[in-house]
Amino acid sequence: MTTKKTFVDETVMEESEDAPSEELDTPVCQASEAEDTNPLMSAQEEFQARLSDFRDCYEQLYRGVQGEEELLRNAIVEWSYRIDKEKSGPLSRYWNQLVQSEGLGSEPNKWNQSPLFMLQRLGETWLALIQEWGVRRDSIENPAPFSIDLLDKYSFLGTAEPNQPVYVLRYAWLFGDRIIEKGELSRKNQSF
Repeated sequence: MTTKKTFVDETVMEESEDAPSEELDTPVCQASEAEDTNPLMSAQEEFQARLSDFRDCYEQLYRGVQGEEELLRNAIVEWSYRIDKEKSGPLSRYWNQLVQSEGLGSEPNKWNQSPLFMLQRLGETWLALIQEWGVRRDSIENPAPFSIDLLDKYSFLGTAEPNQPVYVLRYAWLFGDRIIEKGELSRKNQSF
C-alpha cells in the first residue's frame, strides 16, 4: 500500500491507493511556514541576532551614504562579506536580492568598477532598512560636554574635565539601549 501526504491549510491530508482521502488533525509547523511566506521577516530576525557581526560597519556605511565615496565602496563590500558568512541564511538571500536589484554582479571584489550611483542606491536602501529594523545612530551633540557617562558609548583617549567640549570622531550605534558599535571622542575637532 502506498501513502501520499500533502499539506493543506495547516492539516495533513493522507491519501491511500486503497482508501478514500481523510483529514488528520496534525498541524503544520508554523515557523517553517512563516519563513517561507515572509523572507524579509526572517532576514530581519537573522540580522538582529547577528548585530555584533557588523561592528565597525554601521558608521562607515552612514558616512559613505552621506557622500564619502571611498567609504561607501568599502562599506558595501564589507557588508557583503560579513552578511555572506552565513550564505544559506535568509539575510544572505535577501542581501543578494537587493544587490541584484541594483544591477550589481555577485562578486563584491568587482564592485569598485561599478558606477557610484548603483552603490549609493544600495547603501541608502540598506541603511534605511537596518534603521527600520531598529538600529540607530546616537544623537549626541557635536561638540558635547564631557561626562563620565559618555564612556559607556564612546572611547576617549586622554583626559577631559567635566563639561569640557569634546568632539565626536565616530558616532556610536545602538539597538534599543544596547550599544552595538562604540563611537570615538576627541578633545580636538578632527576629520575622520
